[in-house]
Amino acid sequence: MNFDIKTVYKRWLREFRDVQRSSGQLPVTVPLTPWRWRWFGGPAWDAAFFTVPYAIYNSTGDAEIIRENFDAMVRYLDFAYTISDHYIIDFFLGDHCPPEGCKKCGVDLTATAYYHTIAKTVAACARIIGRDAEPYMTLAENIKAAFRKAFIKDGRIQYDCQTAYACAIYHGLYEEDEIPSAIARLVELIREKGNHFDVGILGAKAMFSVLSQNGQAELLYQMVTNPTMPSYAYWINQGMTTFGEFWNMRLSRNHHMYSEVDNWFYRYLAGIRLEAGKIIIEPIFLQGLDWVRAHHRDIHVFWDREHIEVSVPQAAVLVLGKTSIPLDKGTHRFRRDPAEKV
Repeated sequence: MNFDIKTVYKRWLREFRDVQRSSGQLPVTVPLTPWRWRWFGGPAWDAAFFTVPYAIYNSTGDAEIIRENFDAMVRYLDFAYTISDHYIIDFFLGDHCPPEGCKKCGVDLTATAYYHTIAKTVAACARIIGRDAEPYMTLAENIKAAFRKAFIKDGRIQYDCQTAYACAIYHGLYEEDEIPSAIARLVELIREKGNHFDVGILGAKAMFSVLSQNGQAELLYQMVTNPTMPSYAYWINQGMTTFGEFWNMRLSRNHHMYSEVDNWFYRYLAGIRLEAGKIIIEPIFLQGLDWVRAHHRDIHVFWDREHIEVSVPQAAVLVLGKTSIPLDKGTHRFRRDPAEKV
């Protein structure tokens, strides 16, 4: 959303293919390093090889990056099956770098959740390039069934922590009618922590989408701006200008791992959503914010208490609540409520 790095990503994904073992396994870092854990990342790390090309396709509509990597994606799925136990994967790195005293989620839950998303992503990629998606959809369904059997009972999830609920919802492992009660429990867990994040990097990745999409964006805003640790406002108040590896700012102070907040600014506060080159603008208006301004390429969004102004380089759709408004190329200005053009 910030820079045009498609060319960099294409090169990086080629390096994934270069270091992939014949078994399909991927290392925890690409390019490969001599780090002693270099072959022990697991699905949550390896998912980059799938989500990056799929995100580039959704941002640009260019399917070539999927074609280049598809066969290697399939090889990885073959490898992932070999380390699973009836579709459950319990492999090394999980919800990395949680705050001290965190009610931590098990690796088996997060790894299996990402395994499910990887299978779904390969199925989506197969459809995009005209390949048979059925085997990968079947795999995803089998993983989901195994996950639900292993971790969900009467709507409650094993580990009963913020990351467990956020990941299960984010990765599509709850049924639609189960999500409201799961969200309610997630909110309880957040309230118990004084409106703080109690997650590592996998929980943080999931939390922004899950709360924003399920009517809890105001709570999320309180978590982000909470002045005490762990929070983003706490980092800013300590003089941080980059993301830390740990919430307490130990070790590296230049890690991207908690940077989903940046996507939240564009995707939810400004509402800029790209789907296979199509533009959808669906902002969330927060009580705590007087205005939001964002731009991505030739897309510009500004809103304040009374108005929203959108500029788009092609036909697009503006979604305000339950109202969808077709937009032509150009600049459009509306009153927020009701959606009256001015």
